[in-house]
Amino acid sequence: MKTPASFIFLACVLAVLSACSNLPSQHGSEVSADALVAMRVRMDLLQADVGKLTALLAKVEERTRPPKQLPKSANIPFVANPMLGATSAKIGVVEFSDYQCPYCRTFHTAVLPELKKNYIDTGKVIFVSRDAPMDFHPMAEPAAIAANCAGEQGAYYPMQEDLYAQQNRFGNEFYLELAGKRGLDIKRFETCLHDPAQQQEVRRDSAFAAELGVEGTPTFFIGRIDGDHLVDAVPVVGAQPYGAYMQWIERLLSEQIALRPIMSP
Repeated sequence: MKTPASFIFLACVLAVLSACSNLPSQHGSEVSADALVAMRVRMDLLQADVGKLTALLAKVEERTRPPKQLPKSANIPFVANPMLGATSAKIGVVEFSDYQCPYCRTFHTAVLPELKKNYIDTGKVIFVSRDAPMDFHPMAEPAAIAANCAGEQGAYYPMQEDLYAQQNRFGNEFYLELAGKRGLDIKRFETCLHDPAQQQEVRRDSAFAAELGVEGTPTFFIGRIDGDHLVDAVPVVGAQPYGAYMQWIERLLSEQIALRPIMSP
């Protein structure tokens, strides 16, 4: 339930009135030094409370702000990102994902294998992975860095599979364990985990997702490939069933590209 800003403001006013009503009464005489100290302490505490309420109000306003509208179509560069599929493919799917997101895990375990078998492995579609870790998932960014560092040694998608399979174990020790399992150079991998450039890369992806209006994960864009860009890409939001992705891919393959965005129910 959303808290109206007016309620928070009223709470601040009541707090001020309550504090003032409890101040020592002068009755025409001078206020003692102890009373003045007590008043100052109470006012300091009140100011701190008001500061907390102001911060809370800012968060509430941010949460209740209307979401951005995803574009009906977008043009997205993709060549610098991890990819699955043949470079001769005419259709591309770009995913913006968060490694702590349960819906992303659902897509990767239940839908991506079917897309891979029927469209990616057959040379019809390129699947592109981009990062969009949400602020409320503190382990999503380090996990994305771990996947990218595995990608530096040609193991991006094996690491991605491992990460989605065990979301409850995230942490550097786990990432090193997975790197060993996949036969990576551990020293090189560990150095990569602490490379500021890796964090910057993840945050660039996240910033670009925000520019596109992405506010939740997973969000996909499905479109035609034109050089190093996905063009006329249609947004598909949420972990949709396999048939939803198949529908748009088949339409594009048959050059029926007048598409509308799909939103999760």
